[in-house]
Amino acid sequence: MEKANQLHNELVEKVAENDEGLMEMYFEKGTLNENEMRQGLKIGMRNHVVFPIFCVSAKNDMCSGRMMGFIDNVAPSSVDIQPERLEDGKELFHFLDGPEVLFVYKTAIEPNLDKMSFFKVISGQVNAGDELINHQTGETERINQLFIVDGHKRNPINKLVVGDLGMTLKLKSTETNHTLCGKNINVCVQPIEFHEPKMQMAIIANNNSDDEKLGEVLQKIHQ
Repeated sequence: MEKANQLHNELVEKVAENDEGLMEMYFEKGTLNENEMRQGLKIGMRNHVVFPIFCVSAKNDMCSGRMMGFIDNVAPSSVDIQPERLEDGKELFHFLDGPEVLFVYKTAIEPNLDKMSFFKVISGQVNAGDELINHQTGETERINQLFIVDGHKRNPINKLVVGDLGMTLKLKSTETNHTLCGKNINVCVQPIEFHEPKMQMAIIANNNSDDEKLGEVLQKIHQ
């Protein structure tokens, strides 16, 4: 119990450090109430100095409700967070009525689906059927389908807005770290810096028949 109280007091102190007003309250009262804690955590997350970690088990349905409650009640929304840093050093604000900008953070290939591009809507909103320009290649990409991914399920949707994570299929020239923009804007989101791999390996099937089997094996491993 003593250890738990010590950890709680350390958390309160760290939360108070995110705002001068909260720090004054902490010095006066020696603690913060729930609403003040929520405010301090939100400020810390928005400024990228607080990174909450939750231990959950989706398989056993443990603590997932508490995590979702925290996201709903405490975590900053997409319009509250810091502007997105661009490659040229400028910033792009996360506005719903802003220019249409997507950032592709992951690319995968699944049998029978071809290439899947996972992206975040950085600004504005994207609709199924929109045509966007790939900043890196200059090619025009048509977003024929939009999906929200829920585990292995792909839920079709017609529109995604700023802050949403989505997926689309069969983009011709778009890869991970690419930025897709509306035709009236040309910006490039600062790319993710990936660590260099310690080891690289490629697995290639001998023929088309083996290639299909290999795809099934890799899919099971991925699951």
